[in-house]
Amino acid sequence: MINLLPPNLTANKGLAKIQKTMKTVTLVSVVVFIVFGLGVLGFFILGSLQLGNINSRQEALKAGIKQRETTEQRLVLLKDRIAKIKVAKSQDSSQEELEAIDQILGLTGEAASVSELSFDATKADLSLVFRDSSQLGVFLKALASASPFETVILKTFGFSPTAGYLLGLSMSGAKL
Repeated sequence: MINLLPPNLTANKGLAKIQKTMKTVTLVSVVVFIVFGLGVLGFFILGSLQLGNINSRQEALKAGIKQRETTEQRLVLLKDRIAKIKVAKSQDSSQEELEAIDQILGLTGEAASVSELSFDATKADLSLVFRDSSQLGVFLKALASASPFETVILKTFGFSPTAGYLLGLSMSGAKL
């Protein structure tokens, strides 16, 4: 190295040593800073890749959960339907009572008119109006000889000059 400065302007030896040490420390600090910067950059790249993988797994899990929710909803609805079917099957049917009432109404022919009819799975209530007593007698004989019910109770019996004979029956235990 060529020193063009006069010797009296040169730095003393202690200062030169400090200057040399500072250059080395600065160079090492720059290298450490670059390595640290590359490490941070690598960390961010690796973190973003992992975040992308986590997001894709999360979306897959969400889709799986949604599919399981719809499957579970279908299963709950199916169980509910099965329970309702079991309840419907366990209830008594009124079909037999309805057929027995139809037979009784067949016994009346056109001689009587129905004023009231109610029935359920265990019993039936029927109110009839007959115009004359002979029609009433024929109906009662036919009912006594061929009743489609096990029990027939005469609940009301009355006469009205304008309507005729009023007959109220309560029947239970269809024998069909």
